[in-house]
Amino acid sequence: MKSVVSIVKGTDVEAMAQEAIDLIGGIESVVKPGDVVLIKPNCHGPHPPEDHITVDPRLVAAVVKICKKAKPKEVIVGEDSSLGGTMLSFEVSGIKDAVERAGVDRLVDFETDEFVSMEIPQGKILKRIDRPKTLATCDVLISMPVIKTHHGTKMTGSLKNMMGSLSRAGKNFIHQIGLYEAIADINKARKPDLVVADMIVAMEGMGPIAGRTVVVLPDGTRAIWEIVGGVLVPLDLVIASKDPVASDATCARIMKFDPEEVDHLRFAYEHGLGNIKADQIEIRGKPIEEVAHAFKLCPTDVTDFSEYVTVHTENACFGCLAYLYWSLENLRCRGLLQPHSGLHIVIGPKDEIPDEWGTGKDLLLLGSCVSKWKHLGMYSEGCPPNGLPFLQGPIRLKLDQDDASEIVQLMLAHPPKK
Repeated sequence: MKSVVSIVKGTDVEAMAQEAIDLIGGIESVVKPGDVVLIKPNCHGPHPPEDHITVDPRLVAAVVKICKKAKPKEVIVGEDSSLGGTMLSFEVSGIKDAVERAGVDRLVDFETDEFVSMEIPQGKILKRIDRPKTLATCDVLISMPVIKTHHGTKMTGSLKNMMGSLSRAGKNFIHQIGLYEAIADINKARKPDLVVADMIVAMEGMGPIAGRTVVVLPDGTRAIWEIVGGVLVPLDLVIASKDPVASDATCARIMKFDPEEVDHLRFAYEHGLGNIKADQIEIRGKPIEEVAHAFKLCPTDVTDFSEYVTVHTENACFGCLAYLYWSLENLRCRGLLQPHSGLHIVIGPKDEIPDEWGTGKDLLLLGSCVSKWKHLGMYSEGCPPNGLPFLQGPIRLKLDQDDASEIVQLMLAHPPKK
């Protein structure tokens, strides 16, 4: 049976959401009277709404209102933001105010929720995983991503959005064991029943962050940190489907990406979570060819910075390449990436570290793949490594890897040069 995906273009967000859901069978085909509905928006961090890093608050509010028409027992909005506290992120993004005015029953921070173990039948790399009880027990799960390029997964959509239902420890763990396979597994543990995707303003290039983010300083005050990242792409589109794989595959085709070359989408398809091939998907509303826009992928050619540093990238994955590019570009645009002829940066698994690459402060090793060589120089573990050590190494800050305050202060003091 074909999966149905709707594509709606317009300027009235609430009307677009209603039409998109109606085209795939209406909210009554998903939400029944007395159901507990959980909406999982992409609220990555405390980003102002005009930067479109988080899902458009107008769209989340519209979906809350539409769900209410089906007379559910409760409509909940839940998330575990990757950056900053979830409740702060809800507030700064405009989601809190929008959904409260729309009549949401509860806002939930998954990080403080009770977690329960969920089985993953025939999981690729996971057999069980801990998920928030609110998610594990809801009757209807709605995934609301904002569509962007992504430095680790090429693009982010409904399937990737469900990573926000993991604890921070869970997120770190799946990065280390295999991100793409794990995204498929966590969606198999609890597949979304409905996707309403935000392509009102999408993002290309160095996604998934651009513009500004709120940082909380050690004294508790908030400041805006300007970030050099992705480029906003206004499309005025809302995408809806009951098949998260088909929804993401359709968004990929709108971006002019081959969805079968997006690893986590391919794994989810192989997992039987939905349809990915064009002849398996029925498009209702606008045809893809009428709304498609060629998106630029996240750049990964770190030789762009060869006048400053020497980077050894053999066997490195897409995520580490893109993350390193993002870090070096943010430093360069601030005038902080001064020439260091002796600094070598190493990412990706290596059989050896030649003597000519240096040692100590002249050698920066990033990622779990090079952990066996960490005694030779500066090192940050992780898969992918935390962003702050990426920034720390090239400017040779003598900080503990867990102390971010001086790096944050430095970045705030040096806004990007336009």
